[in-house]
Amino acid sequence: MNNTDIDNLINNLEKIKGTNEYKISEILSDEFIKSNTKFKTFNELIEKLGLKMEKKSFDEIYKNKEFNEFINLNTKFNNLDSMLGYLFEHYL
Repeated sequence: MNNTDIDNLINNLEKIKGTNEYKISEILSDEFIKSNTKFKTFNELIEKLGLKMEKKSFDEIYKNKEFNEFINLNTKFNNLDSMLGYLFEHYL
């Protein structure tokens, strides 16, 4: 995913902002987690990561180097950018 793709994704998200509310556990469904990671459920992934999702903003998670390393080591994606790009392309 290049910068233009990310910019387009952000612009598209801004356009639909407020039209739908999704919980991260809905976006990262157990089906998606099972198909694309070493884990069976979203909760299992979060437990292994040891991250308190309710206390972190998306921006904090997105910029977290350890989170991106975790994604690289435990999923079929290199980082959160590639994971989200795939997710939006195939699931939303």
